[in-house]
Amino acid sequence: MIHGNMKHADSKGNTGLLKSGGAQWLTAGRGVYHEEIPIQDNGLLWGFQLWVNLPAQEKMQEPKYQDYDAHQIPIVSLQNGIKVKIIAGNFQNAKGPVEGVSIHPTYFDIFLPAETELPLDIIEKHTGLIYVYDGEAIIQNEIVPSSRLVVFEESGNCVQVSTKKSVKFIFITGKPIGEPIARHGPFVMNTREEIVQTLQDFNDGNF
Repeated sequence: MIHGNMKHADSKGNTGLLKSGGAQWLTAGRGVYHEEIPIQDNGLLWGFQLWVNLPAQEKMQEPKYQDYDAHQIPIVSLQNGIKVKIIAGNFQNAKGPVEGVSIHPTYFDIFLPAETELPLDIIEKHTGLIYVYDGEAIIQNEIVPSSRLVVFEESGNCVQVSTKKSVKFIFITGKPIGEPIARHGPFVMNTREEIVQTLQDFNDGNF
């Protein structure tokens, strides 16, 4: 969450309040009813929700949460004013709190002040993306304005990001699963037959 709060509860009895600067990683697994109630902070409500698929062998695991307040998420501040907030993965000597995810994600929220640059590594055979949400970035010598997404497919490269003014963006990488995807509404499985079974389980109360 960048601004505002999100109250949440689920069918397993979990409750919580996701606050500004915090993060939540929900592994839905075999299924859980989950509700979110937005709560503005001085009229602001702003954040990101990323859906990450699970490998077939992990889809039926028990649901679980990872909830982290802002003070539990490390921020690396560089001498030139660059700030890297580490939700998952490693940057320099800091490690993000999200763990136990099979795609080995990197998830950074990054601020670059004017006239700065930052190299970012993508692990070989991993997919990466950059989403600019405030300002304008220069990525690999291409201008990328706010609300634009850049994807790097299994590059294993060092991505150079710079800015003339200032910019905020999220940087995410992960290992591709490489399995077929079948989906219906919030349900994601590997085959159409599995989706039909999932809907049957849902309707029968076996969720």
